[in-house]
Amino acid sequence: MFEFMSRNHYLNMLPTGVREPLRKMFDRGYAKQKRVVTPAADGIADMEADVIVLGTGIDLTGFTPKFVGQEVQIICTDSTADATVTCGSGVTFDGTNDVATFGDDNDAIIVTSISLTRWAVVSNVGAVAFS
Repeated sequence: MFEFMSRNHYLNMLPTGVREPLRKMFDRGYAKQKRVVTPAADGIADMEADVIVLGTGIDLTGFTPKFVGQEVQIICTDSTADATVTCGSGVTFDGTNDVATFGDDNDAIIVTSISLTRWAVVSNVGAVAFS
């Protein structure tokens, strides 16, 4: 169900303006290698992943923190059809909304869990919509 990719494969999917600074960070050791998953179909979010790369129309559910302080990066590389990530029961992104919709190519968010029922949106690149 999930395809595991190397760091370079993931970086090569990003726009050059984003890719090269990240590559330099990795090369200098500022960033540790992350576990990257690319769901091939709709399903339950892999909460062992550090980075989730969404394709067109992918809908993930059960996006629930495993521990306080967990950080997850989610990027949608192709949004021909909107991709969505839905939190698990009782979990929200900001205290109210539990669905993130990725409507444009290269929309991305970085979230950190501040409790086992709440994600804090640290960064929203593009126009990820919350509802």
